[in-house]
Amino acid sequence: MDRIDPALPLTDAERDELSRKVADANKRSENGSGR
Repeated sequence: MDRIDPALPLTDAERDELSRKVADANKRSENGSGR
């Protein structure tokens, strides 16, 4: 699931935003959108 392209280094801010989006998506799927 971790697809960090070494050719595209992320700044701390970008990494923070990315992890936030991932956490948000995980929360949504955990809330049972499919079930």
